[in-house]
Amino acid sequence: FIMDTLKSLLIGLVFMPPLIGGFTWILQRAGPWVPIQLWAFYLVVALFFMTIYPVVIAPLFSKFETLPEGTLRTKIEELAGNLKFPLKKLCRTDGSQRSAHSNAYILGPAREMQKLER
Repeated sequence: FIMDTLKSLLIGLVFMPPLIGGFTWILQRAGPWVPIQLWAFYLVVALFFMTIYPVVIAPLFSKFETLPEGTLRTKIEELAGNLKFPLKKLCRTDGSQRSAHSNAYILGPAREMQKLER
């Protein structure tokens, strides 16, 4: 818990100043186009974090292992194939330390999708 809190604080210290600076810069210079420019800024930030989360941020908090060959992996890959789901990696992580309710989630942009079993 303490290490996760420290990692979260460090991530906030790295990313918050540029985000607040960008937001402030838009508010100071946008004029009547403030809503559109803030929306565009939010869109770029959201896409940026969607891209870096599975590669940079998530591994800081969880250890990801490739799901071993077996029935579960085969069934998931068959389901992804039937749905034409762009599954690149199939990993598992121990999520029981952080949550008691979810058992799987999907990460990454469409071309880099990975399903994580907990």
